[in-house]
Amino acid sequence: MLLAELLIRKDYLKYKMVELKNNLLASNIRMENRREITDHLFSLIDEYQKYVILINRMNNSVTIKVADSELNIANALKIKENINSKMDILSNIIEMNRTNDKTDYSVLELIRQRDKLMEEYIMISSSIFSQDWKTDIEQK
Repeated sequence: MLLAELLIRKDYLKYKMVELKNNLLASNIRMENRREITDHLFSLIDEYQKYVILINRMNNSVTIKVADSELNIANALKIKENINSKMDILSNIIEMNRTNDKTDYSVLELIRQRDKLMEEYIMISSSIFSQDWKTDIEQK
């Protein structure tokens, strides 16, 4: 199985877990069905945990090349998260600038900064995505 497939399966497991949890909390479920749902939910949680551990192990061991740097996927994901946070902050400042005429920010400069960050985000994302579809988890 490829790492990308495992990621898709993990996301689907999470979706099923939310569905079961919501059904479990519904007031119209009979008691004997609650036990069956609970048991199934617990087995999905255990399976999800196995997927997460395997994904984390793979993300720490598999490296990607981004521009002139080589880093593991775990670090690349963290960098991507940080870039996204910066873009959110810039977007908030741009919005604040629109509603408040007493700011010291140049909107065009903020947009340029955000665009530059977006290019970095795309570059890292595409490297991760590409590697996820190449990484065979059975061989690691």
